[in-house]
Amino acid sequence: MNEIIKLSNTTLVVTFRCNLKCKLCAVSAPYYKEPPHYSVELLKKSIDRYFEAVDHVDKFTVNGGEPLVHPQIAEIMDYALKYIDRMDMLEIITNGSIAPSKELAQVLQKSEKVDILIDDYGKELSKNVDKMIGIFEEYHIKYRRRKYYGSDAHLGGWVDLSNISLKDRSEEDTAQIYKNCAYPGPFHCFVLMGGKAYICGVYKRCVSEGVIPDIEDEYVDFLNDSWNLEVTKKKIANFYNRKFFSACKYCSG
Repeated sequence: MNEIIKLSNTTLVVTFRCNLKCKLCAVSAPYYKEPPHYSVELLKKSIDRYFEAVDHVDKFTVNGGEPLVHPQIAEIMDYALKYIDRMDMLEIITNGSIAPSKELAQVLQKSEKVDILIDDYGKELSKNVDKMIGIFEEYHIKYRRRKYYGSDAHLGGWVDLSNISLKDRSEEDTAQIYKNCAYPGPFHCFVLMGGKAYICGVYKRCVSEGVIPDIEDEYVDFLNDSWNLEVTKKKIANFYNRKFFSACKYCSG
């Protein structure tokens, strides 16, 4: 298949472990009894397979949970940099509570395409924001600070995606919810978790909690033993034609 696959955003979740317990966490990290935590080997293979199928991504984001709790985050970022020419930006999203190690800072300074997004929840939670900024400026690493507290919080503050019950909506209304979605709709992004790429964290939670069944044509399993590049590219291309996905029926939008 010669079709070029380009996406605007893909998030690689390296762990669901987090040192905070945010009630409205977008990936529902606190609600997993045993938060998934992925090995370096699995993550490297996921990255390799992803870039076999996807030719270019505008923004490749490394996230959690809290990605900086992963003890091998520097090695993971260094590996992702192998594909930096296939990205416009390589981003980490952090909650501002853990200062990066010297090893991580040295990795992040390797490319001007690296950009750190600090979600600042205030000094009580995001205790190391100032220290992080000092390190990033010392190593000339780009960063942004997104304020999530007070009256001027980013986009008005937290978005509640916790209610994943079946909504009383027509298919047309569900299609409109998907079309207006900040995450995938219309399809342009992936969230890569444990080798499987879903359209969003809500979809992953719906599957994990048994709200929806395991529907093979609604995600891409990059680590499947029968993985095939041609089939994978066709599946991704077909996502562009979908009006919505099963989890959209359960999402508040």
